[in-house]
This record gives sequence, structure tokens and C-alpha cells, in this order.
Amino acid sequence: MAKKSVVLLTTLLFISAISVLIIKNLDDTEKFLNIIDSRNSLTQTQITINNIRNEIPEFFKNNKENVDDILQYTQNLPLVYGDMDLILHITEHNVSQFNINNTYDSNDTNDSHYLDDFNASITSNKDYINNINYPYDFKRIIKKTKKKYGKYKNKMQIEQTIQEYIKLTNDIAILNIKDKFTVLKPLKQDDKYIKCSYTIRINDNACTAYFIFRLSDAKIVQFNIISIF
Repeated sequence: MAKKSVVLLTTLLFISAISVLIIKNLDDTEKFLNIIDSRNSLTQTQITINNIRNEIPEFFKNNKENVDDILQYTQNLPLVYGDMDLILHITEHNVSQFNINNTYDSNDTNDSHYLDDFNASITSNKDYINNINYPYDFKRIIKKTKKKYGKYKNKMQIEQTIQEYIKLTNDIAILNIKDKFTVLKPLKQDDKYIKCSYTIRINDNACTAYFIFRLSDAKIVQFNIISIF
């Protein structure tokens, strides 16, 4: 009972912190808009995004001992303040997937599978063998991309590689597993990745985005704005 009370109190503190964050956002926006003498809700949206990315990881890092319980209350958290609506969805991010940066890098040209090199921890390799019918072409695109841009850094790059592979081979089976590729590294046993997805609505503008951070040090390892409308 005592632990539940602590968790509820911590969750209330989290909601209070987010509410203060929204107020701070409005204050920051007002100061900025006074400088440029223009009222633009897109500017307010951008400031909100930055504030959320700065504050939420720190809050969770400082409350690591209760994070599993707190996540029970943050899977769908709507907040309203003035003309701003904010919907938060915060969950643990499972990384039992294939890291696309760990693909086989030899010069072999045989049309064979090298799926062990993706270093998956849970999913059966059969899942990938059955859905990548031209593995050499897939590897070749990955190697070309890494040579040009360095290691993959986000989901968007993975999606571009998958689309290039489909265009080259007409093999759409890979779409069955497109969400199982990642750029995130495995964590130590006592660490977690936390994913924060959110939608911000300000007047007639809205933005949907997400970021993933490492719980141990609050470092953001992935960020993506999905849509602005």
C-alpha cells in the first residue's frame, strides 16, 4: 500500500512537472514572440517540442526506482492548458530487434542469408529468412548507404533502405518485418529504453513526434517528427 502511494505521488509530481512545463513553454513563447513581434503557433509548437525533450528524460532518470509503476499511468496522458492540447504516450521500448548496423560486411556475392549478423536476441531467424527473398541485394543497399552516410541513425533511413530494396526487387515481403529493424544498441541488463510519443495541438496547428531515451543517463538516442499539420 505504501509503495502504491509513493508511485501515485510520483505520478502526480510528473503531471505537475508537465503542467509547469506547459506554462514555461507559454512564457518562453511569449518572450520570443515579443522579440519578433509576430504570433506564430508553429513557433510555440517548436518550443514545446524542445521543452518536452529536455524535461521528461530527466524526470524519469531521477525516479528510476519507480519507473515500471509510473509507466502504468503514463500510457495515455491528456493535458490541456489554454489553447494547447498535449497527449503523451510513454512506454518502455523493447529492443529485441535486428540492428541494421550489424549486417555482414564481406565482399561475398552469393545470394545467401547472413541474418545471424543482425544480432537479434529473441526473434527467430526464420522470420527474416522467410521475408527477405533477396538478401544479397538488401546487404548491398545497406553497405552503399553506410559507405555514403556512415552508420544508420534513425528509422527514416531504415525505411528509405526498405523502399529502395522493394523498388529494386519487387519483394514486398520485407514489409512484414519492417518494424523489427532498429539502430539502437542492446542495453545493460538493469537499463531500459523509454519511448515518449506525443501530439501537440495549438490553435489550428498540430504536431506528432516521438523520442527514445536511455533511462540510465536520460540521453536521447532517437527523435523523429512524424507529422506537422
